[in-house]
Amino acid sequence: MFYAKKIHHWLWRWHIIAGLISLPFVLLLSVTGAIYLFKADYEQQTYRSMTQVTPSVSYLTYQQQLDIAQKAAKENGLAIPTKMILPDSDYQATQFIAGRFSSESYTFVNPYTGEVTGQFARKDTLMQKVRKLHGELLLGKKGSWVIELVASWLVVLIMTGLYLFFPRSIAEIRTLFRVRVKQGKRTFLS
Repeated sequence: MFYAKKIHHWLWRWHIIAGLISLPFVLLLSVTGAIYLFKADYEQQTYRSMTQVTPSVSYLTYQQQLDIAQKAAKENGLAIPTKMILPDSDYQATQFIAGRFSSESYTFVNPYTGEVTGQFARKDTLMQKVRKLHGELLLGKKGSWVIELVASWLVVLIMTGLYLFFPRSIAEIRTLFRVRVKQGKRTFLS
């Protein structure tokens, strides 16, 4: 019995330590994850002036639009676009993409006038910074290792929490399944 109490106190201590270490990171990951959930809505509103155009009668060919996008990207020091996303409606600009993943850059061309309506690199966007904060704590590979270490501590936290939650005797197991209304409202609410 003495040995079981000693283990219980030892696990309780590690549970508290794991919780204190993990809590700031869990809060940060929760906030940045919640912000990143609204990425599509945020980007749609932020880049609306780049993506929305007024329809016209004349329409440039895709090759002409590509030439305009490549020239604009070269002038602004961005990578030369190699991919194109066709507009879904008459009110959308043609989107040209260069690069891959976080090094992507975008150029938007009005298909009616040939005007470049906007350009940006993904690495410079607010949502990319939120993503980097969420996954790497803005520290690169070392930050990624910290996040993995915190995830490991969360496993310790869950395992010790489960052990501490479950009753240690048969009599205590019955209390898990019994509604205790006669012992006062404080016991009932806990």
